[in-house]
Amino acid sequence: MRANYRWLCAVLLGCWLASEAFGQQAISWQPNPDTAKRLAAQSNRLVLIHFWSTSCGPCQQMERDVFPRPDVVAALEAAYVPVKLNVDY
Repeated sequence: MRANYRWLCAVLLGCWLASEAFGQQAISWQPNPDTAKRLAAQSNRLVLIHFWSTSCGPCQQMERDVFPRPDVVAALEAAYVPVKLNVDY
């Protein structure tokens, strides 16, 4: 019984590590508009500015449900240089 449990744990750990390493794409948010403008000029893309706040419910929903989607990541990276600006500061 313990051997089966260890085997199951090893398989689950392996699946989790594989999904973390290979399944996650992320938007390359730029730290400021100046950097984004420079990169946009070099790559002939537009600058997309995402204004967000920790108290903004729709912002949190976008972070959770929209920005992690691979199709959204691909579309944004292809046409835009994205910048994320926190309006709390």
